[in-house]
Amino acid sequence: VDNGSISLSQQAAGVRHDGGTLRNCLVAGNKSSGHSAGVYMSAAGAKMQFCTVYGNVVAGDASGFSGLRMTNGTATDNVISGNGPEGGSAGSCNVTGGTFTRNVIDVQVDYGAGNVAADPKFADAANGDFHPQNKSSPLVDKGADIEGLERDLDGNARPQDGNCTGEADYDIGCYEAPTYTVDLACATMFSQDSGKEPLDVTVTATVAGTARHN
Repeated sequence: VDNGSISLSQQAAGVRHDGGTLRNCLVAGNKSSGHSAGVYMSAAGAKMQFCTVYGNVVAGDASGFSGLRMTNGTATDNVISGNGPEGGSAGSCNVTGGTFTRNVIDVQVDYGAGNVAADPKFADAANGDFHPQNKSSPLVDKGADIEGLERDLDGNARPQDGNCTGEADYDIGCYEAPTYTVDLACATMFSQDSGKEPLDVTVTATVAGTARHN
């Protein structure tokens, strides 16, 4: 599945992933009474790449099954955060097998390497906006190069230079932050005076404008 949005409320998982590739997808708002609610990966051939998994809930979850339950397969360059019952501390992932790397998650797991436990800094997750808020987001320009991924879930070009380094790199998750630009004007003013030295000169610096994303 490429460029999909999956949101259900049922007994089974939002995605039971037994093979193929789940890429550039948003899996959000799924609810389950006893199974994994977001994504369940159990087959060696299952791949999940550049997906955003948020707000999925297994009732009473104390094991991290709400976001990703993974026993096999490969999950890379995803953001899996904010899943589970309100007030829960288990985190969004339960990973016991497969390859799990370069993901941004909310609670660190014992399995896998190169994953970052951090606030993804979404623009407005409460209202369904899972874009990176700004270039300080740990999602921006942290993904691996991947052949054939030319657009994000919105249809915007991937990759872009979201952190202003002069190089375009992929963002983790299903949305690409646009190139960061700044419309700012800077000025320096010197006071004018006359007389015998020594004289005091006042230097005033001003900045006007707005930092923005294109």
